[in-house]
Amino acid sequence: MRLLLLQTLIVSTVVLVGANSTRAGLLVEAVVVDPRLAATGALATDGSSLFTVSPVTTAPFVRVFSVPVGGGALTQLYSYNGQAIPNFVAPSGIAVLGEDLYWIDAQSGSITDTQILSAPKDGSGSVTAIYNGRTVGEPIVDGASLATDGSKLYTADRVQGRIHSLNPDGSGITQLASRYGGFFDRAHGSAIAVLDGTVWIADSGLAGFGDTPPRVQSVSISGGAVSTLFLGALADFRPNGIAVGADLIYLSNGNQILQMPRAGGTPSLFLTDPSFGSLGSLVLHGDTLYAMDAGATTIWRISPTAVPEPSSVALLGMGALGLVGVAWRRRSAARGWKNPESNSARESCGAKDAETNAP
Repeated sequence: MRLLLLQTLIVSTVVLVGANSTRAGLLVEAVVVDPRLAATGALATDGSSLFTVSPVTTAPFVRVFSVPVGGGALTQLYSYNGQAIPNFVAPSGIAVLGEDLYWIDAQSGSITDTQILSAPKDGSGSVTAIYNGRTVGEPIVDGASLATDGSKLYTADRVQGRIHSLNPDGSGITQLASRYGGFFDRAHGSAIAVLDGTVWIADSGLAGFGDTPPRVQSVSISGGAVSTLFLGALADFRPNGIAVGADLIYLSNGNQILQMPRAGGTPSLFLTDPSFGSLGSLVLHGDTLYAMDAGATTIWRISPTAVPEPSSVALLGMGALGLVGVAWRRRSAARGWKNPESNSARESCGAKDAETNAP
């Protein structure tokens, strides 16, 4: 009986570690579920809070929200309408830089042009535009994504796949790359992340053109040649979000999160879950990954759990066996078995039992 209980303890310890996830060693939890997240793909964090900007169906037509990383209700920080037409809005990227939020909206300008907007992350200020496409000749035509390296802002453009950098006040706009041809005819979304002096790009692709396949690319924050790390096909690969760690790139792809080496290679499945809907923006903070899921109107937190190594499980078993041995010796001592291995002790005990049970 003791051995059976010990085996159950060890097996349960291993199984329960991954009980809330489709991948052992990961815990998948909903940070927040809210119908106002049904159209958003944007997500950012400062480590304490998560921030998102979302179009909604009633005026004001854009809302900026925060939620603690540990979970809770959405707090609305800001709201606004499009300048040209109130419901002509398309926010699609957000970043935290210092005490401020920055996000990009491809249609909110006075001629439905792209704006980059900013406001304090604590909700205490007002929304101001640091970039208005119309006033500077629209170098960023149709903004799709926004990221930061803690110093500058970086944008991805649906038109020609352009990548730009600019200062937090909107100055110093510099084109780093143009990745395909055409204009609005080939416009489609890309997501970006910035780490270690590199802009990492998840391009969702567009059918019908030879230069717009879905792919993962990178370019230096100083500009230069664009490197293609993976070239996919639209039938099964259309990344909508990207996060980058020390060794791996993470990509959202439908209801899957994929992983691949930073140096390039074929993405493999990192995680999927029956609760996932349509995953968008990914954010990596420390060893925790956050995913925006418009399909499930949920922000997910994916965090590692402590999976015992085989050697640890073995030590656990040895320790438990040791405890069983201690209990056995104590019982033996109580019954007069000073040395359970001694034949004389066994005989003595047997004699006492015989006397006790004698009629």
